[in-house]
Amino acid sequence: MANASTSAFKALIQSTAGCRLTRAEVVSLEVSEQSGMIFAYHKLDMGTCDGFTTPSAAWLIRRGVLRKAPLTVCLSVVSSLMCAAQTNPSVPQRLPATVKHVLSYLPADTETIFVASKSFAMPLFRPDNDQEIRETSPDRMFELLPLDRFGLKDGLLQNYLMGERIELAIEGSRHFRPPSGLGEAPYEGCQIAVLEKANTSRGASFLKESANGRLKTDNVAGQQVTVFQERLEDDIWTTFVAFPKPNLVLACTDRDYLREVLERIGGRIGKRALPDTLAEWSFVDTHASFWGLRHYDKSQAGRDPTSPFVDRNILGMSDRLATGVALTFDSGKRNAAKVSYFSGVSDILVFLQKQTPWSMQINGLVDATASLPIRYRQTAPGVAEIEYELGGTIPADAFILVVVSVFGHVIYF
Repeated sequence: MANASTSAFKALIQSTAGCRLTRAEVVSLEVSEQSGMIFAYHKLDMGTCDGFTTPSAAWLIRRGVLRKAPLTVCLSVVSSLMCAAQTNPSVPQRLPATVKHVLSYLPADTETIFVASKSFAMPLFRPDNDQEIRETSPDRMFELLPLDRFGLKDGLLQNYLMGERIELAIEGSRHFRPPSGLGEAPYEGCQIAVLEKANTSRGASFLKESANGRLKTDNVAGQQVTVFQERLEDDIWTTFVAFPKPNLVLACTDRDYLREVLERIGGRIGKRALPDTLAEWSFVDTHASFWGLRHYDKSQAGRDPTSPFVDRNILGMSDRLATGVALTFDSGKRNAAKVSYFSGVSDILVFLQKQTPWSMQINGLVDATASLPIRYRQTAPGVAEIEYELGGTIPADAFILVVVSVFGHVIYF
């Protein structure tokens, strides 16, 4: 590639990614008009990016992605591309390999994911108790969020795995529906635990230990599945538990969703859920201890009680221009949580403060007279960021209640 193009790309990287480079060699550059993304295969050497010093040996970034809008591209220089930025777009991080692999198991129409990526030991199941919940650390609340169905039948599966180290926990969900009365909104989805230690006898052992609590066993996509049913408030919940690999445990709420997950684990190739082209990926830290993403499915507006594409949903909000929401929580950063909201609504910051649950101004949720540590700012056209300091006037459990509700798992009470 021509030196002019290399210099232009180096300048672009420095202005958008907070990098200070002494050398940058562009290997190749691709521009997709359809997705509005710039894909750059390049080498960096002897520099720093966001405080990280690159090694003196050439550091290869296999694919860096810069959001195009509102980038202006492109001028042709000889046979190469030069790109100039009008604003500072966010640069999405590459997904950790294990996360990307497990994400490929989820059906393409998955709408919401929660991810706990920091290793933790599975704790003993404890029934809900307001005092104990308030005393639980935000870390523990978030890490168990993608695995709440493991608490089925008074903690049957969670207690079976107690003490096992969970390398990664992911929940994928879709098709949220109102409950018959009180309680959590039913949904289709799967919760997946990746265990640090593989054990080929784990599934057979659980089958034996759960004999008195299960409804039946089933065969789904060639895998033995244990089926449980229990009444939660006014609804009967069915949970399917499978051990498709020595280090994988699944707890799913829908047989068809489970079937596709198992088929993909078995090698079936399909379109990935929440593809890389979504803008939400540019504003979520996939290396944080916990993160989540929801890309709204307009086809579900008439049946999903949390869909924003109505005059007023169960959360009291309406936003027909919304596209998605992303969440990042990192315990190493003073219990700070960051939410990014994506919408074409005018005056997005005023909208978030006055017409959505993100203001935390819900009766009884927090002290209405307290000054809440919430900061709003617009980070890009159509993107707003809200930062919360959890603890004190914003209890972690209150914040999580808002999170799960907006992400589809609303609880009627």
